[in-house]
Amino acid sequence: MSERHPSSSVLRPDLLPAAAADQRDSERRLRLHVAWALLGTALALGLLLLDVRASGNGILRPIRAGARGPAAPVIARDFPTASAPDEVGLDGQQFYAMARDPFHPRAVAPALDWPQYRYQRPLYPILAWALHPSGGGPGLVLALVAVSLAGIFIGALALGALSDSLRGPPWLALLYPLLPGMVWALTSSAADALAVSLSLVTVAATIRGRLTLAWAAAIAAVLTRETTILVPIALVLARRRKEDLPLVILPGLILAAWLVFVRLGVPAGDPPSEGLVLPLSGLLDALHSRWLHGKELIGMASRCRRWRWACSCSSGGGARPSCAGSSGCNWPSSRCAVARCWATTSAAHGRRSCCWPWPSWPWSAAPPIGTHDGSSPPKRSTALARCAERRRP
Repeated sequence: MSERHPSSSVLRPDLLPAAAADQRDSERRLRLHVAWALLGTALALGLLLLDVRASGNGILRPIRAGARGPAAPVIARDFPTASAPDEVGLDGQQFYAMARDPFHPRAVAPALDWPQYRYQRPLYPILAWALHPSGGGPGLVLALVAVSLAGIFIGALALGALSDSLRGPPWLALLYPLLPGMVWALTSSAADALAVSLSLVTVAATIRGRLTLAWAAAIAAVLTRETTILVPIALVLARRRKEDLPLVILPGLILAAWLVFVRLGVPAGDPPSEGLVLPLSGLLDALHSRWLHGKELIGMASRCRRWRWACSCSSGGGARPSCAGSSGCNWPSSRCAVARCWATTSAAHGRRSCCWPWPSWPWSAAPPIGTHDGSSPPKRSTALARCAERRRP
């Protein structure tokens, strides 16, 4: 009789209860992730319904159709009794036009502002067409919303799994659908929600060792939005493992092949004049043309949600600062950056200590830290940790 490995569960029945307990714990965590993700997705759907009701545009609101948009003739034909607002509209109307007949780009091209650019992102409208292959109308709008909701739910599950892998709380799956960027993508029928969610699946599956799932998610992500190729590139550079190379090679090859097809099979059209602009020009244009007029505030929140607070320390002897309003500390002045100031209680130092937000750009390794009297920007420093230590009582 052959000798079995001593770690075999056949010879070690005492390991069976522990394995069963681990299995039950894994199933319990999965149910928690699903529950939180469902709740968050339901709340995001509620926000969409509130947006539709507040806009007064009815079924056209989710695709952000505009009477002056490139897809206006198609939408007027599909919705003869509905009136689109007098504006250009957003990308959702063009995804709608593509989803009506995604496999005949030459027929769809007149309804697109830049056909080759739009067809670089085919997966989102194709999935909507798969749910409603019988042409346009309200059913296709609902199909686009359903794809966005499914993508958000998948992304919430992926974030829950990623949090679980990093020993984080399971309720993070609830927060993902409620992020301003996700809500904006849902209420605009943009491909961003699905693309980001598939990228999250790529990250979570890679960390958990599910390489086949990671490869499939990366491929789907680049076909949803070509710029998501940066996610697997970043993963490979960060992990530096040979087995991760297909994570870049496979989606890279498929994306390259698709782009060649788009260049050969889709009419070029006329690139819009604002296709290539200087960095941050879009934010400035949105600020002047929309946000300051009370429009697209969800989009504004999605840009501003990652501002952080950096604190300066001017107290001596470990005194804890207390809030004293914002007078005397108005740098920087903007609607997204409202300075908060604290007056120190130290007898030795009577200066005012300020906190202000700064954007978490990749190149800003250290926030500006220092005391500020309201007249000039504070000095930069890398002493954030020391600052936090000195603020402790």
